Amino acid sequence: MAQETAFAMIPHKDKRYFGGEDAFAIDFMAQYVLLVVADGIGGWKSKYGYSAGKFTHSLVAEINNLFLSGIQDPETLVEEAIQNINIPGACTMIIVVINKLTNIAYAYQVGDADYILLSGDGKIKSKGTPLYRSSNSPFRIAREHMTLEIDIDEAVTKRLEIDEDDMLILASDGLWDNLFIQEIITSVQGDLDSESIRDILLDKINLRLYNDPPVDPGYKAGDKYPTPYSNERKVSDPDYADGPKIDDTTFIVCQMS
Repeated sequence: MAQETAFAMIPHKDKRYFGGEDAFAIDFMAQYVLLVVADGIGGWKSKYGYSAGKFTHSLVAEINNLFLSGIQDPETLVEEAIQNINIPGACTMIIVVINKLTNIAYAYQVGDADYILLSGDGKIKSKGTPLYRSSNSPFRIAREHMTLEIDIDEAVTKRLEIDEDDMLILASDGLWDNLFIQEIITSVQGDLDSESIRDILLDKINLRLYNDPPVDPGYKAGDKYPTPYSNERKVSDPDYADGPKIDDTTFIVCQMS
């Protein structure tokens, strides 16, 4: 079975000058496909004065190097990669490694970087399980400030069975916080290749993040559409306003054929 991939990265509008804090990797070996999305924990800049982006990019690059050296187990990739970088920082992460011969994939997830696996007819076959330390504080992979002590929160691992015409979407929380799952599923229906799907999602998330005036009856000028993030916030704060959570947004589309 062949895999066709496409990706998009939209840095936060205030972080574009240094490339944002997300990172991703797509790579192939004879038998395996590697897909990674990582999201740097932005609070490090306000707390310690430096961006988590350097840590995130370095960790993903090292995971990619280790994959090409012959390591395919996602948990081992993370544990060995973080040993090899001496940079403080923290990130969430989703990794999927696909075995092209057996059509079995393994997903490894820490925090709210997430994935969804859709069948060819748009049904959800599998979805990740974001875990949090507390509200808006996701589980993380970290090299601690000053000490560089390694701290990896609990990971969720899943075995995935991949079929022809399935589609995998991996993304940082910028996608999942701003587009509802059903919006995503509806957007990717039809006989579309991975680049077309990427372009549709890219247009939709750009519109939602930066230019989303509702046109539906009942809305007035200046209103914003609800998002998964705003709906979640309203649970504890009913007066929280509708609208997006402005964030780095990175996603990978992988189409099976």
